Amino acid sequence: MTKNVSMVLANRQINRLFRYVKFLPLDGQRAILCLITDDGIVDNCVIDVPLGMKQEEMDYLANRISNKLQGHNIADINGEMLRDVYTELSNDKQLFSSIIEALRHVGSNSNEQRVFLGGTRQLLNQPEFRNVERIKDLLAILEEEKVLKDILHAGENSGIKITIGSENKFTGIQDCSMVQATYRLNGRVVGTMAVLGPTRMEYGKIISVMDYLHQHLRALFGEDKK
Repeated sequence: MTKNVSMVLANRQINRLFRYVKFLPLDGQRAILCLITDDGIVDNCVIDVPLGMKQEEMDYLANRISNKLQGHNIADINGEMLRDVYTELSNDKQLFSSIIEALRHVGSNSNEQRVFLGGTRQLLNQPEFRNVERIKDLLAILEEEKVLKDILHAGENSGIKITIGSENKFTGIQDCSMVQATYRLNGRVVGTMAVLGPTRMEYGKIISVMDYLHQHLRALFGEDKK
């Protein structure tokens, strides 16, 4: 999924208590932060992580954060609660800031769905998008949260959906391909994820990663054991 845009549409509710957090690697520089609440709701967003950060390191960090925040109202979470974690991350304060900001975003007091983006700047490294005029409309789309919600809602009942080039009905992304998946746990939609990039993207790899994320979420809740 390197060099593509990741979009996550997450459901949100008021006055939830923190249960635990997990990091699911997307590629060498990004991960999905999954926050699980006391009522079983999953919120998620994409964050940047240090290049080459290992899964074991992410798991250790997630456990440290979970032990500190379990039972707290998500809306009350702040950096002071994670002072010990901040000290441990002395060599990467940016990662700590990203985590705190992500927790605030996914836990803010709002019933509305929110869209989280990752990897937007990486589009500029793609040869297809080095033409300023060509990428201008695409960047404008990515700045409009309402439009992104419409795009993500359009395929939320289709399992994994792939749209290529002109198959995309939304102006501004018709030079792109999009792979989209909606995630359900216990029969309830917990979020939608899409990857947007050039039409030559590695479809098989992206679908495999999305399937991995779904299976990982199911395992977090023990749904596979039911």
